[in-house]
Amino acid sequence: MTEQHTDVIFTPPPNPNDGLHVTDVRQAVTEIRAKYERHLERVGAPALV
Repeated sequence: MTEQHTDVIFTPPPNPNDGLHVTDVRQAVTEIRAKYERHLERVGAPALV
């Protein structure tokens, strides 16, 4: 049996004054990782490295 993995990247909407900034993406990634780590703690899974 083969495994299939799907990577999903969420980004915030563009800055109202400009386009999408790298710092917007970094902030989104930080928030998603924190939420995922809290989920892992709730289900008792090992933490991310």
